[in-house]
Amino acid sequence: MAQALGNFINGAFVAPSGEPLVSRNPAADGAVVFETGTTPRAVADAAGAAAAAQPAWAQLTTAERAAALDRLKHAIAARADGLADAIVLETGKIRSEAKTEITTLINRFDLARAAVASELAGGQVAPGEHLRYQPLGVVGVIGPFNFPLHLCHAPAIPALLTGNAVVIKPSDLTPLCGQRYAEAVQAADLPPGVINVVLGTGAIGAAMVEHAAIRGLNFTGSWAVGRRILQAAIDRPELLVALELGGKNTCVVLEDCALRQAVHEVVVGGYLSAGQRCTGTER
Repeated sequence: MAQALGNFINGAFVAPSGEPLVSRNPAADGAVVFETGTTPRAVADAAGAAAAAQPAWAQLTTAERAAALDRLKHAIAARADGLADAIVLETGKIRSEAKTEITTLINRFDLARAAVASELAGGQVAPGEHLRYQPLGVVGVIGPFNFPLHLCHAPAIPALLTGNAVVIKPSDLTPLCGQRYAEAVQAADLPPGVINVVLGTGAIGAAMVEHAAIRGLNFTGSWAVGRRILQAAIDRPELLVALELGGKNTCVVLEDCALRQAVHEVVVGGYLSAGQRCTGTER
């Protein structure tokens, strides 16, 4: 079993404390994979570290931030096998799916850089009127279990590239994935506090919604939890909330289709990852 290093805050791991947090292998009769600790008090430390680091990070040019993030890209690539192992153990995914997820992490850096270059250029929009983009400050990311690294990483990289610092909370079902990701962040030697990883249950997420330093929040997960986040944030109009919740995806098969291919795609869409993905074919 991997050694629990704790939360990753301000460029260093903080020894586990608080309530026990245990992950289990759903493909091996619930065998214990990883044990660590969780405490909502860690959110204040992580958000404070991010808020302190963010102004200097935002002062860098986009190219300078991209160069720093390239170190994270290389650190993830160097740890691809260990990251995939964690996904397999904590989600029960087959290894080919886990390896594909790591590939999406590596690809995200170039995709985000291209998107920022094409969509956030700003400039004059009318005589005497100019559009300028400013970072929010600290962005919180709460990820789900089904893509435990991709759906933490995908919103974090654009936020970082545009000058924000981040606090990431992986799913409470996949804390080893979160620790492995934090190990890659540590190896990348980014400025302390720019990326923080806090492990825990819904209490951690609730503390992130409430913390005044966090000005943006990205959540991927269930409709029920997303609704609670909106309710909790109703008196925080300064908090930009982005929710990716469960859907009911419809597949339309037309009369002139290649029937064999259509059947294949419907079945793959419905049953890949045992159907536990937001893109799963449901109707």
